Amino acid sequence: MPPVPYQVYSGVAHAELWGLWRGITELPADGHPHRPYKIVNHPLAIHTAAKAAVGAVVITAARAANYLGSVEQHKRILQWAKEADTVMDALRPSS
Repeated sequence: MPPVPYQVYSGVAHAELWGLWRGITELPADGHPHRPYKIVNHPLAIHTAAKAAVGAVVITAARAANYLGSVEQHKRILQWAKEADTVMDALRPSS
């Protein structure tokens, strides 16, 4: 098995965290030594995280099918992924 850099495995997790982080806002400074944050309802952040999670599952399933030599299943997974992307894009909130 060829060596694979950490970034290949961590990319989806980082994208998901980035999406969720967009739903966190810094509270005004009150002299406390730690920066206080609060979670806010940010629909685009939730959508971004969900899309990253769906992408991770699709990529994993497609690679497994390809590795196992299931060409037909691989094609079906990729077709489903295109349809899922279309739906996810239609559900994307404006902000």
